[in-house]
Amino acid sequence: MQKKNLLIINSSHVLMDITKRILERAGYSVRCAIGLRGAREQLEDFSPDGIILTKELPDGNGFTFLQELQGKNGARVLFLSNDREDELPALNAGASEFLKRPYDHDVLLARLSMMLIDDKTGPAKERRMWNAGEAYAAPQPEQASQPAGLAGLERNIGARRQKLTSMTRYLIITAACLAIVIIGAVIFINFYNKASAEIVIDSAVPMAEFPFSTVAGGGQTDKPPIQIIEIPVIDNLTIRTGETDLDLLLMNPSKNCCEFLFELMLENPEETLYTSNMVDPGQHAGAVSISRALEKGMYDGILRIHTYDPVNMIRTGNIDIDIVISVK
Repeated sequence: MQKKNLLIINSSHVLMDITKRILERAGYSVRCAIGLRGAREQLEDFSPDGIILTKELPDGNGFTFLQELQGKNGARVLFLSNDREDELPALNAGASEFLKRPYDHDVLLARLSMMLIDDKTGPAKERRMWNAGEAYAAPQPEQASQPAGLAGLERNIGARRQKLTSMTRYLIITAACLAIVIIGAVIFINFYNKASAEIVIDSAVPMAEFPFSTVAGGGQTDKPPIQIIEIPVIDNLTIRTGETDLDLLLMNPSKNCCEFLFELMLENPEETLYTSNMVDPGQHAGAVSISRALEKGMYDGILRIHTYDPVNMIRTGNIDIDIVISVK
């Protein structure tokens, strides 16, 4: 099967590289572009099957580019935003799919797979309205003539009996699923209450694999050993004007081989807003509070992850993640 071509349009080099590796591992051919200018240059000689478009861009807005794509490119667009209220406007503006950040990469792959299926039934507008949760009335077939006589009566009774049987099965399955969910919730709550200090859910935020040198600088002749660690994927952060407490979960997944120290910074001018304590694998940084409130606007920021050898606590390096800070 021929590879599907994708174009990622984002504002973060780090996040684009991470997403590109994940998509290529899933069998896609991927190109990347920073902002609208880079996207327009790519589309001059590249015809993607799908576009992953972010709302916040350094030189414009994703909604503007959606309108620009109308009638000029046959690619389907997966629109990313931090705000669920952007879903319906994005779909009505021409997006085929919408995904709220933060998200799991398995969900991203599933949405792309559904979006790029060749055999799509129904008009595009109707599909978008369906995805947005609006009422969609499918065309009704012409009403067949009412069967007459005893044979027709028997067919009607059989059809109603079959409908009641299907409804009964649906209710039984629904009740069973609900019971499983309730039992699972009770078990989880009991377990959490007994060992809440030890439990950290690694999947609470999206994670991405990252190549990592386990020794600072390596040896004299040998290259430093390389392992794969997981880092949180956070490319956008929304803060309310005047507030300093952030709804931000900074994780160090339990599979990692190093300690994390998180630092949230403004890029220009460079200013450190938050520094965490040392975070062990399987733990998180706890409550995040920045040093001062920010004025309303958009800020380029950096989430810097300092890595430390857990044995002798020597810093082995750092990973910079570009992040857009929106103060509303």
